[in-house]
Amino acid sequence: MEKKPAKEVSFTEGLEIAPSGRLLEWLKREGAGSPGDRRQVRIPVVIRFQGSPPLFIKDAFIGLSVNECEKSPLFLQLDDSALGIALLQRLAGECPEGQQWCAVWLEGYWGALCEGIHRHEESVGTGAGPVKWPFAVRRIHGKVVDADREKNARIFIESRTP
Repeated sequence: MEKKPAKEVSFTEGLEIAPSGRLLEWLKREGAGSPGDRRQVRIPVVIRFQGSPPLFIKDAFIGLSVNECEKSPLFLQLDDSALGIALLQRLAGECPEGQQWCAVWLEGYWGALCEGIHRHEESVGTGAGPVKWPFAVRRIHGKVVDADREKNARIFIESRTP
């Protein structure tokens, strides 16, 4: 079987990342659908690491900097199974060495890739710590830069072509 490159995905501007309650409802509505029908989203994600050098991802949330953790952000359960190479390894090329957090743009699907894990609109909560919403990572789009922080940050959603 011949391998074909993945089709190029184009994105359009979506909702601002704050307030988080409004964003969550929008993501559940616009990013939802059956696994074959969902649209990809590009979101700014702050990833905090555990250990030095980073041994694993401690947590992740939608935002532009670690300071936003105090603003009741949407925490994510990142699923990197579609990447082939672990997200932590891929982040080594994007994040400054020795820093305990990094902000990157991630592209993927709101919800789990496999319905058997949990339905895409459900959060993952254990009672200890914040509720985490599943996000299936497909690609790192790049680092969040100062120019991104100077404007009202928005997420982006896959364009629908007629």
